[in-house]
Amino acid sequence: MTITTTIQEKTLYAALEGRIDTISGPQLEQELSGAIDNIDTLVLNLEKIDYVSSAGIRAMLSLHKKMAAKKGSMKLQNLNNSVLSVLKMTKLDSIFCVE
Repeated sequence: MTITTTIQEKTLYAALEGRIDTISGPQLEQELSGAIDNIDTLVLNLEKIDYVSSAGIRAMLSLHKKMAAKKGSMKLQNLNNSVLSVLKMTKLDSIFCVE
């Protein structure tokens, strides 16, 4: 998985590409956890993500909790049908802000 980030004002945009799985889930969490200290909003663009495992969901939940703890927000954008269906099956579409 590759992560491309840009910051505009107090928003961190992270464009992800590949798979979020057992290997890349912790990488995602580690890389972005260090980058969210001085931001108010984290936006994950999942347009080029074709698979999310339970480890990937855990990483996204962890980032969501960290943003909420600092009174920030996290948004998921451009989900394909397979990723969106995983979130719906796990009822996490009600927790995440999905655009």
